[in-house]
Amino acid sequence: MAEQQEGKKNNTMLYIIIAVVAVAIIAVVLFMVFGKSSVRGETITAENYEELLKKAEAEIGKDSDDLYYLSYAMIYHMMQDGLASASSQEDLSESDMYKNIYGKTLNQLIDEGKQFMSENNVTIEQFKQQVNDSSSLFSY
Repeated sequence: MAEQQEGKKNNTMLYIIIAVVAVAIIAVVLFMVFGKSSVRGETITAENYEELLKKAEAEIGKDSDDLYYLSYAMIYHMMQDGLASASSQEDLSESDMYKNIYGKTLNQLIDEGKQFMSENNVTIEQFKQQVNDSSSLFSY
């Protein structure tokens, strides 16, 4: 009888260990797929700005709504920061226009783009149309 109870305890411990290992493996896989390995989780800096945007376009997709939300947030910040800097100082540097973009992840900016569009009563379809209209103005 004591041997049966000890065998059950060993089986229970084995199941617990297998469950913990399985959860750890799942956590690592999820982190690899959705964590820092994704361009969306990378932080924008002055040094990686252009490269990160190219990677974002490739990973997110050129026609993805998220890329439009990202664009809207970046334009919004550039306009606000540029105007604020221009009104407060004579020498406007390029970095002044990016001060609310640097230090954020692409996901943060995508979320901000959604928020800014909502606050400004702009739909994703309207913004896409504006981008497409302005693109056609500059194509020859």
